[in-house]
Amino acid sequence: MPLPRRSRVAVPIAVAAAVAACALAGRGAPSADEIPRLRAGLRYLDDLRRPPAERLALLGWRRCEASPPLVPLATLPLLVAAGRGADAALVNVPFLVLLFLATSMIGRRLYSEEAGTAAAVVLAGFPALIRLAGRYLPEIPEAALAALCVAAALRARERRAPWGGAPAGALFGLGMLVRWDFALFCAAPAAHILLSTRGGALRVGPSRERAARLAVAAVVAAVVAGPWYLSNARRLAAAAVLHAPSVPWRPDAAALPMLILAAAGLAVAAARRRAHPALLLWIAVPLAGLPLAGVASADRLVPALPAAAVLAGGGLSLVGGGTARRLRLGAACAVAAAAMAWTALAPRGGEPPAEEAALADALGILLAREVPARGGDGAPVAISLFRVDPGRAGGETFLYRIERGGMRAVFAPPEEARLVFARVSDDADRAALEAWGRPWALLSTAGSGPLPDGSAAVLCRVALTRRRKYDAHLLAFETGTQRPADETGGPARFAGREDDPPGAVAATPPHPLEGGAYAARVRMRYDRAAAGAVAAVEVRAGGAAVVRGEVEAGDPLRAGRYGTVTLPFALHARSAAEVAVLHLGAADLRIESIEIVPAPPETEHQSTTDRHGCSPPQSTQRTRRMVFAADPRGLSRIEQDGLSDSSVVSVISVAARHLPAFHFQPWMHADPRG
Repeated sequence: MPLPRRSRVAVPIAVAAAVAACALAGRGAPSADEIPRLRAGLRYLDDLRRPPAERLALLGWRRCEASPPLVPLATLPLLVAAGRGADAALVNVPFLVLLFLATSMIGRRLYSEEAGTAAAVVLAGFPALIRLAGRYLPEIPEAALAALCVAAALRARERRAPWGGAPAGALFGLGMLVRWDFALFCAAPAAHILLSTRGGALRVGPSRERAARLAVAAVVAAVVAGPWYLSNARRLAAAAVLHAPSVPWRPDAAALPMLILAAAGLAVAAARRRAHPALLLWIAVPLAGLPLAGVASADRLVPALPAAAVLAGGGLSLVGGGTARRLRLGAACAVAAAAMAWTALAPRGGEPPAEEAALADALGILLAREVPARGGDGAPVAISLFRVDPGRAGGETFLYRIERGGMRAVFAPPEEARLVFARVSDDADRAALEAWGRPWALLSTAGSGPLPDGSAAVLCRVALTRRRKYDAHLLAFETGTQRPADETGGPARFAGREDDPPGAVAATPPHPLEGGAYAARVRMRYDRAAAGAVAAVEVRAGGAAVVRGEVEAGDPLRAGRYGTVTLPFALHARSAAEVAVLHLGAADLRIESIEIVPAPPETEHQSTTDRHGCSPPQSTQRTRRMVFAADPRGLSRIEQDGLSDSSVVSVISVAARHLPAFHFQPWMHADPRG
């Protein structure tokens, strides 16, 4: 006895509602796999608030995301209506309804009314479907569009007009905008159906009508999905890697009853010669193709579950008749209902630890007080972490909690951060935080708050220090040796005129600095100098030479006496600067210390040519030569600025930018005591 017409719709919708209730009830924090997609949804929401002329990026054609844009776009109405804090997994509810309606329709068209209803109920019993229905992941939308595409292809097969394949092509294109592997699930079964006759037979020579139907579907699919794939073709080609077949699929033990039902239905359908080839292709192609793409998770096979459910319902509907058949179908539905209840009550995994969630919430609250909310165009604030482990999500959970509040942030190394987020338990932790920042920054507390375990979350502002002094004998070097203190100075790096090859006799590690004017100050001594330059000082930032100066022999930097040479330089933006003293092989050098300080006042400017006789380019025509008298009384101006504690002076000429820059070699090493 056929079911009432209204039951064709009511039963699948009721089953979908039950699955959604089981999946979303008690949903906890988003898992690590969901966070990147949740952040992408917020990016699209920010795009929606752009000026109208810039909203084309909303379609995803100009955006290079980690995955195609359909799911974030489908989430936009929810985020607009309920705000940035809405549970994006609710977007699965309409897709679940479409999935169960399409599965029931496929079962009715291929087998019978009872088979369609049974297929919808059996589908609800697969644990992976229920588990993923409560997660903001692409499997549920992909499964829904796969079932709709196959159902549309079955509908198109009943029409003679070639344009009948257009709906199936449009649905296929939308599926490709969910994830690239949609083609593995849907291309073969949809093509088989469009090329087959109404009875399901695939003839060797398809008629012109069937070929035109398939061509129309392919053209429509290309129009829908092509723009995004063309705009991201280079990135997708770079990411495409063929893997060796991965480990065999290992389904969840809770799915065994449903797999047994599907296998029994397949066996019966095959015995009756009613196992539709499209359903077999729907399952077999992804089973063979996904391992070659390096996919070994059984959850990725969720888009093929409608085919298994239809085989189960259809196969069982072919055995017997009347009351016995309905009893068998009822028993299968009872098994599916029990499996659904078991999955709903089972403990769930994949959520971030409660400790990580509490830290992320604390960071979001503290940051909201410190940084005003900014849209998608605002520059993200750079944050460094101290004694905070963002977990396996790589910090994505932290960033999502912040962005959900309307701010953008990125994690950065300490020298690039504007804020530092720390977790401290006692005064020792606070002292460790201060000691951690002391070499490169001044940390001031912007806010703090308690954590559930009794510790405190602290947010600190970062002010980079403008001064740093290094003992040369502890620094990295390429050439020379270490010498102990003598009557003229402390421990030093030494490079002999004849004994040591040219190279860096001492080089500082990168020291982060804000943009501004600075000076590199080197306390050094030379002996047995040849004519011309005895050494060079080079400042580098961001991997490129900023300025290079050559130290010349003669008055007032005299042989046998320590003096301090000063090389001014400027940084246009925050960068890590490093200073190297270069041995040129023209003198015996002793380097005692290297210091970075705010720039001293310039006392004399003059235009010259460099020592090679080359005129600097116009933009750097003025070469700076700094000279201070050897009399200690002449240093009062420097001492007022806090820049010198020496009574000896320096002479340094700053060469033009076109002089050859020193390049650090990978074999530079540090003194073991450093």
